[in-house]
Amino acid sequence: MNARTLSPRRTTARAAIVTAAMAIIALSLFSFARPVQAAGTKVSINQALPIDSSTFSEDEADCGDFGSGVVWHFILNQYSGGAQLFGSFDSAGDFGPFDPSKVLQSVQHFYVNTPTDDTLTDAYVLLDSAPGNAQLVLSHVCHVGEASQSAEQSVEAGTGTPAASQPDTSLITAAVSLLPTVALSLILLASIGALAYANVKARR
Repeated sequence: MNARTLSPRRTTARAAIVTAAMAIIALSLFSFARPVQAAGTKVSINQALPIDSSTFSEDEADCGDFGSGVVWHFILNQYSGGAQLFGSFDSAGDFGPFDPSKVLQSVQHFYVNTPTDDTLTDAYVLLDSAPGNAQLVLSHVCHVGEASQSAEQSVEAGTGTPAASQPDTSLITAAVSLLPTVALSLILLASIGALAYANVKARR
């Protein structure tokens, strides 16, 4: 007969190779399925929330470029890198990302406008580098005339200095982060195959 019957040892060795290969492939697929975390270090406002604009400290001399509604002036201290402001109001809803309106050395200023008095329920910045001693605070609010009904002044999310449009790099980031896993999987697969083959040859 021309057919070859594998010995139990050879069958076991091949089964081990197949099992190892399947485990490595499963590990690689699991890595692809993991979500990619957004870049940036979050620093929350260093004040007790909520904050009601009708009772908060007011400064009519610094209202940004807004001519109506309520202006909320946030300051990020002791940080000179890239930063974007996010947050939420009880009535106006979520806002951000907003870039700083002005940067003076390591002090960054953000202005957010709501059409009427509101309550701040959340505020934070995302930083593009280590925060160090960065600290976000609401400096003051100011009431500047009658509330505007225009889309630009009425934030259903606050009006501020919106961030410039950025390309979505999440897929590129995901691909780069997976390269080490895939490379390791291939190396392990090749090593296991070589060892198993050598073991089979030695037992012949």
